[in-house]
Amino acid sequence: MHVTYRTEVEGQSVDLMEESEAEIMVKEATPTDLQWLLRAPASRLVLRNPKLTVPEAEAARRAARARAQQGQQPFELRFSGELRAATAQEASAAIAAMPYLDELGLQLEGSKIGDDVCQQLSEAQAKMETLEKLSLYLYNNSIGDKGCSGLAVCLAQMQKIQKMELDLRSNKIGAGGCKQLSEALTKMAKLEELVLYLAENSIGDKGCSGLAVCLAQMQKIQKMELDLCSNKIGAGGCQQLSEGLTKLEKLEELTLDLYNNSIGDKGCSGLAVCLAQMQKMKKLGLWLSSNGIGDDGWQQLSEGLTKMQKLEELTLNLYNNSIGDKGCSGLAVCLAQMQKIQKMELDLRSNGVGDGGCQQLSEGLTKMQKLEELTLNLYNNSIGDKGCSGLAVCLAQMQKMKKLGLWLNSNGIGADGCQQLSEGLVKLEKLEELTLYLQGNSIGDDGCQQLSEGLSKMEKLEELTLFLSENTIGDEAAARALFDQLPVPKKEIEI
Repeated sequence: MHVTYRTEVEGQSVDLMEESEAEIMVKEATPTDLQWLLRAPASRLVLRNPKLTVPEAEAARRAARARAQQGQQPFELRFSGELRAATAQEASAAIAAMPYLDELGLQLEGSKIGDDVCQQLSEAQAKMETLEKLSLYLYNNSIGDKGCSGLAVCLAQMQKIQKMELDLRSNKIGAGGCKQLSEALTKMAKLEELVLYLAENSIGDKGCSGLAVCLAQMQKIQKMELDLCSNKIGAGGCQQLSEGLTKLEKLEELTLDLYNNSIGDKGCSGLAVCLAQMQKMKKLGLWLSSNGIGDDGWQQLSEGLTKMQKLEELTLNLYNNSIGDKGCSGLAVCLAQMQKIQKMELDLRSNGVGDGGCQQLSEGLTKMQKLEELTLNLYNNSIGDKGCSGLAVCLAQMQKMKKLGLWLNSNGIGADGCQQLSEGLVKLEKLEELTLYLQGNSIGDDGCQQLSEGLSKMEKLEELTLFLSENTIGDEAAARALFDQLPVPKKEIEI
């Protein structure tokens, strides 16, 4: 038997639930609607609401209890979605009343949760033996090592979890708390996808050591995001973390955020060894901004990247380090060997890149024949017309490019450089979306004229974002008129 219940929502008849003898799947429900469950012959209830409030959860529980009291077969009650609670105590009560959950998402950011409340919440979750997907958003609270201890006990008992997102940014977690959490993660034998945000705590090198031991035992992980920014991590911590990562033999996607630590060139050396061994990686994101990395460290890291021959997507964020032309040379050699990359983001803002570095970088990019999407951020370096010339030659050869973002603001580019850049852009015959930041240069009226003429020839361009302020433009109205008349369906121009 298969029945579809229907109800009226704003005058429209819509499906409420689908029923078979074994299961009811609720697509949309209110506490009032749930009274129908008393008459249903099914033994399992699955609430597939995208979001479920605590009152709705409690209504489902009451319906199941009333059913049992009337002598009918009791429900096995499950729901998948997000449980929205005003407080941790409210969430704990609701969870305790609904042990059979497939998925749970708790949003409790900035809820003034300390160690004791975190432990209470953890005790409630520990009873959820059927849970397969867990998302806990505990950002910006006051959870310390003691709270992590309770959370660790909870996680260690969740044997069916396959996907987990744990956001503990901006708490008071130290090395001890990180170690306890790490030990619990090793007990989650079925975990395949992990998102762990620990930014803005104080885990340090010692915490990284515990995390490394944990990672080495998580053999089923295929996808991982690890945010450790602003955690007082040095070269030693980075090296230990890298050693743990090398043991993740099934890992295909990794995002590692170490922004605002102190890993330096020595930390990059350890990370390079790690990357060279990650042969199954298809998607990699490295956020290493503000870490005291120089040319030597970056060259070592580049050598590690060249070994990752299956990479299809790469994000490198190296903002605010000390990478100059020598480092760009190493990166160019690396890029030239990464033949499968289709999408790349490269952030070298506020380093020491000059014309020579830009030219070498461009030469490496020309070898990436499968590249379709590129974001290149060179804001606040020392690139002039000569560097633009090399970049123009590069662009002319990137025939598969569909989406391009160039951040060249606050450099030393004049009208000649702008003209050469325009000539390179015209060769991108498949380009559909272009973002071009040129503020704070010296392209002037002549540069605007050349750029508009080049852009007018890009027949497949559908979307244009162009910023040209602070460029010694004499007649801004005339310049705006040039770009306003471009035959691009969607454009944003700032002069």
